[in-house]
Amino acid sequence: MKTRRLVIAGLALGLALVVALPLLVTSRYATNLLVLAAAWSISTLGLTVLLGYTGQISLAQATFYGIGAYAAALGTTRFGLDWWAALPLGLAVAAALGLVLGATTLKLGGHYLAMVTICFQIIFTLLAVNWVRVTSGPDGIGGIGRPSFVAPLATAQRYAWFSLGVLFLVAVFVAWLKHTALGRALRAVRENELAAEALGIDTFRLKIAAFALSAVIAALGGALYASGFRYISPDGFGLDHSVEFLAMVLVGGSDSVPGSIVGAALLTFLPEWLRDLKNTYLVVYGAVIIFVIVFMPEGLWGWARLASRRFLRARPIPEALRPLELGGRGPPGTAILAVGLRPCSGAILVLVFALAQGLFWAGVASTFVMALGTAITVGAIASIAVAARSWAQHVAETRSGYGMLAMRGIEVGAAVVIIAFGALLLTGYIVTERMVGI
Repeated sequence: MKTRRLVIAGLALGLALVVALPLLVTSRYATNLLVLAAAWSISTLGLTVLLGYTGQISLAQATFYGIGAYAAALGTTRFGLDWWAALPLGLAVAAALGLVLGATTLKLGGHYLAMVTICFQIIFTLLAVNWVRVTSGPDGIGGIGRPSFVAPLATAQRYAWFSLGVLFLVAVFVAWLKHTALGRALRAVRENELAAEALGIDTFRLKIAAFALSAVIAALGGALYASGFRYISPDGFGLDHSVEFLAMVLVGGSDSVPGSIVGAALLTFLPEWLRDLKNTYLVVYGAVIIFVIVFMPEGLWGWARLASRRFLRARPIPEALRPLELGGRGPPGTAILAVGLRPCSGAILVLVFALAQGLFWAGVASTFVMALGTAITVGAIASIAVAARSWAQHVAETRSGYGMLAMRGIEVGAAVVIIAFGALLLTGYIVTERMVGI
């Protein structure tokens, strides 16, 4: 009963946002950003199915996003088709290519799978740029038609309503999919593929289905984007956009539908909010992503869900009928199984983001030493913070409550140090810009 009430409340809130957001946004520019956020959110929900439910990473999501966009563009301009007739063609092509990508990467996983999807993305980018007879190359395609739904969607506000309505339906579908037999099988593959096969799950067909479904959802978002802005070019479907889609999923929460939407909306509007910082907004943008990934590994939605549980009344756990007896040679309280902590993985991930920020500083200040120093310093701070937090968590689980207090203190301290370091870099850059005139 409680779950049903939460579902009804969530649906009501979603419908209210769909109706209210286009009314609250007054400028044409902000309305276009709303349409862009809706299109990116739909594409991100495709990654939720692939990465969050199935555990398969992909850096080719912008490829399927671009296929949907080019299908809507070519269908409504060169072939004279209605948008509703061009959309199924784009979805069918995206599904077919998703099946091909899923079949060719069946035995791959981890960074090998990521590398293959990157190659797939690069091939699509090269075709979009060089196949001028079809895609018009770097000049792009303009004059893309819009769909008609009850009334012509000629105004930006009407199209924003339409885009948010499609996003709402896709979000409901992806959330419903998680609790179906197919969704449970996908999550079983994510947790342990061998165990899923032992239970009789056909992992081959499931992976291919996940890739195809993710591609279809991304293509739908691309078609909405193309008809919303009425112009597309290969610049909008490159590898950097695939990385952005992946960052949106990780920031919001990979296995959560609301989290994916929140992550996509945040990373869509955040650069616009930071435009006044000019070139330095990329530093703040990267710092936000680093902070969320390091200190909120389950994303913003996962962190909010864990935080809300602290304010809810805990259910009493019934006492066991009799204590469970475990045989052991040591005295009572001796650990039966010791699990080693590996804080290096989080540090390596943060170091990669720090190197990316270092390359940005190299382009701005034209100083490789400054770039390398930024990367090493931020990576070292993050490595120490992750290692210290893992140690404090181990103390909290094995000894007393002081470890939990130390763990929270380390989190806050590391955050303060990283923010202070970023502020110092930002101040130094502003002073250098005024003195030298970069």
